[in-house]
Amino acid sequence: MPIQDVVNHLTETSGVMFQLDMKSLWFDQGTTKNMPVTIDSEKMTIRQFLDQVVTKQMKAVYQVRSDKVVIVSRKAANKSATSDAQ
Repeated sequence: MPIQDVVNHLTETSGVMFQLDMKSLWFDQGTTKNMPVTIDSEKMTIRQFLDQVVTKQMKAVYQVRSDKVVIVSRKAANKSATSDAQ
């Protein structure tokens, strides 16, 4: 199933807004919104999604920003953390 479809489904069913940062995902690791991911169950918890899909399959990370969870490349997350520390 494409990652964008999984994110849309999770947003609709959980009430938590999820967003793919396609700029960082594409430029830093070549990920597209059509990247296929494997999910074990339609009843996957948010924690399972973040662990199994985002960190393991996508090799990305997530950041909680205001009222949403943004999925970004590790490089962008590291760059953001460095900028915030300065």
